[in-house]
Amino acid sequence: MPPSWLPPGRESCLFQSHKKAKRDHWSSFLASATPQTVWTVKEFAVGRLPPHFQELPGASTQPKLNKALLDHFFPGEPARGFDTILLPCGNCPKLTADEIPRG
Repeated sequence: MPPSWLPPGRESCLFQSHKKAKRDHWSSFLASATPQTVWTVKEFAVGRLPPHFQELPGASTQPKLNKALLDHFFPGEPARGFDTILLPCGNCPKLTADEIPRG
């Protein structure tokens, strides 16, 4: 929306002059760039990259972040019930010495 002080029909003139001022400033900024400011120029031209890791809820410090990542990628073993534990079979024949290496 154009400013209220601008006469009707003059919006394009205002936007064109604003665009020209930005272009002129950028040209003078690039012309005066030094090896020390080249990274600033790159950040202005390209923009900043997002952080490699997004913030995790409840992980505000490095140790908490480490724990959150470990818990996510390496969760603890689920609690096992008695039905998943293999119990020795009382009436199975014993393994012989030549069966053990094949097992």
